[in-house]
Amino acid sequence: MIGAGSLGSEVALLLAKSGVGSITLVDPEVLDYPNVGRHMLGVTQVRTFKAKSLAEKFAGDFPHMRSIKYFAEGWQSLYGKRPEVFHNTDLIVSTVGSWVAEGRLNQVARNEADFPPVIYGWAEPFSVAGHAVLIGSNGPCFACGMDPFGKALQTVCEWDIETTRKQPHCGASFQPYGPVSLSGVAALVAKTTTKALLGEVRPGTEAVHWASKEEIAEQGGRFNPDFLNSFPDVPEFGGSRQFEWRQKGDCAFCGET
Repeated sequence: MIGAGSLGSEVALLLAKSGVGSITLVDPEVLDYPNVGRHMLGVTQVRTFKAKSLAEKFAGDFPHMRSIKYFAEGWQSLYGKRPEVFHNTDLIVSTVGSWVAEGRLNQVARNEADFPPVIYGWAEPFSVAGHAVLIGSNGPCFACGMDPFGKALQTVCEWDIETTRKQPHCGASFQPYGPVSLSGVAALVAKTTTKALLGEVRPGTEAVHWASKEEIAEQGGRFNPDFLNSFPDVPEFGGSRQFEWRQKGDCAFCGET
């Protein structure tokens, strides 16, 4: 698992509870107080490495697991030193939500022989929708569904407001959402992961979760018209569905031109 943040930690917890036997957590960040409200770790782990504390928690809570490893560093740094950590695994799950990191991961996955399949999971603003796409060595790559800046071409929601918030005095920005709304996205990514491990979902499949029309409107958003065109009726009460992740002929990573 690349990323042990708010989404990644919840996905990892669900996988551990589901009976996954081995897990390796890769994340360079330290837990801070603002993270606690939507992270499965708590105040007692503040100022510790997320991957390390998460691995220690799993080791104590889930003794059935055969192997729990962690690396408190970025995946690119780790891959440069120990590529076997990635190659000797069944599946990679990335929840970092950064095009800089995931664009590079997509490139490596397409160019390296015997690289395992990758699930990319992310939440839309306010976690009123989420996505999990399984990418294999053939067919569409992750970049096929992204614009040149790493923004998803197809979204559930659209917004007339600025969805990020600024942190006082430091200039950093963040995406506001709480643990309740995030739970639906975490369940989607975890379910897609278990299905992929069991061979029940094929590469090039995107699973999507969305909240009700009312909840989306409460946050100042609405359904994207392109998303609505996929349904005979308006999916106003929330739900989940699978879509095909289509290959782009002019994709810079895997296209023919």
